[in-house]
Amino acid sequence: MKSMVWGVVIIVVGLCVLVGAIFGINIPILKILFGLFLVYLGVKVIFGAFSWDFDFKAEKRSSDHEAVFAKAQFQYPNAKEAREYVTVFGSSQLDLSEAPDLAEKSLETVTVFGESEIVVKKGLPLRVESNTVFAKSEFPGKNISAFGQFHYTTPGLKDGDPALNLKVTVVFGSLKVTEKD
Repeated sequence: MKSMVWGVVIIVVGLCVLVGAIFGINIPILKILFGLFLVYLGVKVIFGAFSWDFDFKAEKRSSDHEAVFAKAQFQYPNAKEAREYVTVFGSSQLDLSEAPDLAEKSLETVTVFGESEIVVKKGLPLRVESNTVFAKSEFPGKNISAFGQFHYTTPGLKDGDPALNLKVTVVFGSLKVTEKD
């Protein structure tokens, strides 16, 4: 728990330095590099890959629902029946194209400094709530969100109709939802 708190503190300080540096008139390169370094250290502290001997060998972890410093293929449902899929400093693909009965299911993905792709069966009713910060979220029909909150609904889907509900969060990364025949 202590490492989680310190990791969050370091990430917040790093993001504050980055935001101040990016939105200022002068762009101080050293502050940006320092901010990125603090964010990097914070992520390492949170995921237990940090040691005080400054050995920066990151632990690559991959499971059926998380990819940290790794590349992963996620399937739904998986052994743990996870509802959240996390990608940090890596890349992942969540394949929902073969999953049975996704109507009224809710799944969540979080991508931080990484790249994620969600593959759905063409024609699947879909509702997506996207929260994007300095990142890119792309949906069928080329709807793209770069910053802020965006809602995507499959064309023709009405309120109350059964659909797969996705909540996606992307920070300094990219996410793409693609349809497969």
